[in-house]
Amino acid sequence: MFIELFLNPAGRFLDYAAGYGLFVRLMRDIGYDFHWADKYCQNLFARGFEEPLPLTDRFAAVTAFEVFEHLPDPMGEFAEILKATDCLILSTSLLPAPAPPLEHWPYYGLEHGQHISFYTLESLKSVGQQFGFQCISDGEAFHVLMRRPITPRLLKRIDNVWWQRWISRTRQRASLTGSDNTEIVRRLSVLGAGDGATLKAGKNSSRV
Repeated sequence: MFIELFLNPAGRFLDYAAGYGLFVRLMRDIGYDFHWADKYCQNLFARGFEEPLPLTDRFAAVTAFEVFEHLPDPMGEFAEILKATDCLILSTSLLPAPAPPLEHWPYYGLEHGQHISFYTLESLKSVGQQFGFQCISDGEAFHVLMRRPITPRLLKRIDNVWWQRWISRTRQRASLTGSDNTEIVRRLSVLGAGDGATLKAGKNSSRV
């Protein structure tokens, strides 16, 4: 819904810290040209759609779901991502005010120790301002940094049932599953031809 209302749905998108690539695969299956990037995880479900890090291309939007609470240098990551897009869609639970005791807020993640950076709405707005972006938030866990301002009136359309029905009827996108499968088969055939040529060359050299 957000992509259809505020972005170019025919553009290229990136899921940052995309893990195994399941979200990328699902978005491609419903017609959005999503790509994968992750410094640490193996791409299992979106192979062939990897993007190099540091990012070298531009994207209509970058998504980063449950990522920023894990980062030791979030400002460095914000800087890299926001150079590559005019829209960052992220999720991370906002730190309540006042900050709760450690035992009263599960999002601290004490049992695993992997959540090391926390944000308030004010801190996300400050990040946006430093890079020339507007911060839009649901006040809980879903946030958008956009270079193009969006008015509250436009934002209300996201929750409007009439708009949701209109979008679903008029803006259905063709799935990329078929074309992705064709491309994968083509790449495999090229690899197979290369392996065959190598094997043949090896046999010929063994006769000399």
